[in-house]
Amino acid sequence: MTNPLAPDWARRALAALATALLVLGLAACGPGTGGTGTGPVQGVQLFGAGAQPSFSPPGAACVGDCVGAQLRLEPEAVELASACLRFTRAGSWSTDAAGLALVEGSLETQGRDGRQTQPATLRLQFNGAADVATSVTATLTDARGVVLLGPVTLGRQAAAGVTAACTP
Repeated sequence: MTNPLAPDWARRALAALATALLVLGLAACGPGTGGTGTGPVQGVQLFGAGAQPSFSPPGAACVGDCVGAQLRLEPEAVELASACLRFTRAGSWSTDAAGLALVEGSLETQGRDGRQTQPATLRLQFNGAADVATSVTATLTDARGVVLLGPVTLGRQAAAGVTAACTP
């Protein structure tokens, strides 16, 4: 028995409209759109300058250069490490149309008073789409906007850890 208040053509039109809205809504969550899709990169992307650092800050004070800086990007994580600091973000992140990402996370430093953690922002400017960019300029700032590292240009690294030159 059919519903006399809803003709068959109206039900089909409503179903088609609902399907179209669902498809458009899912497309808005795709890579690089700021949604909860796969993010601006697929898999692990590495960028670096100089020798690869360990991700545990040493006991020495920070020199502030880019030697040994490495950036690790994943769809749901960002990590920047140098000889004296480690920035991490667990969770989604995105880039805008110009290839800029402002990533808020935690900064861990090692000083005379031991390890300290504070909020920080990592500004990443890619020279193209993040997934295929050959370099990224990174600037790390504390909660007050004071530059802690950078701007430094990091080159794409192969998965085996081939390093690139540093451009301050």
